[in-house]
Amino acid sequence: MTNFDLLIVDDDPAFRKIHEALVRRSEFHDAPVLLENGQTTIEYLESNPRGNKLLLLDIFMPVVDGWAVLDYIEELKKPESIKVILITSSVNKSDKVKAMDYVSVIEYIEKPLVEDYLRMLKNQFLF
Repeated sequence: MTNFDLLIVDDDPAFRKIHEALVRRSEFHDAPVLLENGQTTIEYLESNPRGNKLLLLDIFMPVVDGWAVLDYIEELKKPESIKVILITSSVNKSDKVKAMDYVSVIEYIEKPLVEDYLRMLKNQFLF
């Protein structure tokens, strides 16, 4: 049983399914929440304000992007309960620098997510 909600946020349904499969296969989390954009993520966070959350968040998405989600999280002022791992196709160094300015961001990785990373993360204390 996990002590946090895991949100997989990506506008590409293939990446959502791949990341979900990796999360389950690595036994990192047994019930990830799949969300297709920043708007649905903000709505989820608003309707589920309690508890720890880990977001596997894409940056570039239609409707509301990952930067807007990070801005929203910063406004909540709950850095101890919401952590973000950005998983993106961006190799732009300025995006990585910008991302690390957010208190909630603990990692920036280029797609795709890999199972070995989840296994390593599983052994670390997140919250």
